[in-house]
Amino acid sequence: MTVRRTTSFRPPRITVRNWNGTTQTLPDGGQSYETLTGTKNVLVLGLGPFPAQAAALADALARRQTSATGGHDSGGYVSYVECADFASQMPASWHEAIPRHWQNSTPDAPPPYDDTGCGSDDSAPAAESDRLAQLVRNHVRQGGGIVAYRQNARLFPGYWGKALAAARLEHMRRASSTSARCEKDTVLLAGSRSDLLVLELHHALTGAGLQVQCISPDDGHALPAALRHCSPALFLCVNFKGLDTWGERFNLLDAAGVPVAVWCVDNPWHLVSGIRSPFWKQVRLFVTDSSFCRPLQEHGARHVQHLPLATMAELFDPAREQAAQLPPAKSCGALPDGLEHMLIFAGRSAFPDRERFFAGCRYPHAAMQQADEMLRHGERPDFDWWCATLHTSPLWPSHEVRSAGLAAEECARRWRTACLTTCAATPGSALTVFGDDGWQSLLPQGTAVHPPVDYYTVLPHLYARAAATLNLTSMLLPAGLTQRNFDVWAAGGFCLTDNTPGLEIFPRELVCESSFRTAGEIPELFGRVLHDHAWRRQVARAWHSHILARHTYHHRIAALLEACGCR
Repeated sequence: MTVRRTTSFRPPRITVRNWNGTTQTLPDGGQSYETLTGTKNVLVLGLGPFPAQAAALADALARRQTSATGGHDSGGYVSYVECADFASQMPASWHEAIPRHWQNSTPDAPPPYDDTGCGSDDSAPAAESDRLAQLVRNHVRQGGGIVAYRQNARLFPGYWGKALAAARLEHMRRASSTSARCEKDTVLLAGSRSDLLVLELHHALTGAGLQVQCISPDDGHALPAALRHCSPALFLCVNFKGLDTWGERFNLLDAAGVPVAVWCVDNPWHLVSGIRSPFWKQVRLFVTDSSFCRPLQEHGARHVQHLPLATMAELFDPAREQAAQLPPAKSCGALPDGLEHMLIFAGRSAFPDRERFFAGCRYPHAAMQQADEMLRHGERPDFDWWCATLHTSPLWPSHEVRSAGLAAEECARRWRTACLTTCAATPGSALTVFGDDGWQSLLPQGTAVHPPVDYYTVLPHLYARAAATLNLTSMLLPAGLTQRNFDVWAAGGFCLTDNTPGLEIFPRELVCESSFRTAGEIPELFGRVLHDHAWRRQVARAWHSHILARHTYHHRIAALLEACGCR
């Protein structure tokens, strides 16, 4: 414990080491506590830096509850629970300030505080946190009031997370006029229909016979409102969107008995690098890149499953009606003439919000020179290679993993630029790029660069009409694929793709016909697409049949629901 003196007009600020050994300053004052009014006794969850402040709030709540019960003293009894890791860092004066008439209701203490400075990913054993949650749940169900130190969930989330969620959920449901019921056919889907994959997942979930309720990730009241009267079958989100960094929403869902599934369609280590609590290890993780499964498990993730991307057949398959309700098309201008002779590429020139996300990250120049040489020889200096080269370990909770990510992203940018430059310099390739203005400075002068096109209304036609679509996979996903690996074939187009381990989910004979390892192989492969029409039709039809038979979002949702025990 460290005392930080400020002015003579207020008590000194106190700091403690949290669950992972990081020093945090403890806020104090009445606003630092949450109060849930009941009709009987008061339970204090965490005393905060100055027990006298918690005592004042608890006594005030007890008086209100006693008054509300007609003067009976059943509302005035106070007990408390404190985390041993917190209490062990407090001075003797803190312990002496705890009112003597309060009962200590703390369950069996967890292991002693880890004073190595490293902390533990799980600051309380599951059994200990479960016992505390049950104690709190019973207290609130019996009409008890709660005073909780708000910072608890950020100091020791493994200890307090379940208990605080149980208190809030039970208090919310007790205040409701309708008893909770289980909605076995309802899925909470985080995001609006314009967010990444929400439309596709919504359509596949309804196709599986489920009701879907979209929850706004930006509305802090939306999830509690959805859980006030019922416990849905599943909460599903993409890239942790809809879950907060401290795990409070996850714990609320867990308290309601709702399984939480997160589909990581981007690098999961980038996603969890912004999470400040180990709750992510308890969610059901689905990753589009199988190479992440074992490392995530080694870092404590309990449920990890490979779930590749897919296609929305109703949108891309020209033989089907577009049954999905599509969002309005964005303005994209007129498409170029002669697409049937063009090699097209549609994509960004750089990682979104790159400067902010990778702020402060660095990589050795010599290692990047080695990576350049690998690219020229058809090797992939991907995220895994950079983690090994930079000796990045552990991959969480530090932000060091982002340095490996920056290097992998730079390699991906160089790979894309090299491939597109080779195509642009090849006579007859008619390379046409659809993307942002960043391509203008990366590609040879005269390369045709058009504005981005709308995914839902224009891109399917673009894929179908072009001679071929070029796919270049990010080095951030060592065994990953992109939407193009599925959508282009589903649209009846032809996809030329770089050869990555992720292609192992497809028949080898089809992969061999349409993939390349070096930029120099692309012109010859595209030349065959242009001139061998019978071969092109045969390969495209085989791919089209395979994708629609095995790789639609209906297939993915069926696998996800089964893994989550919803089927």
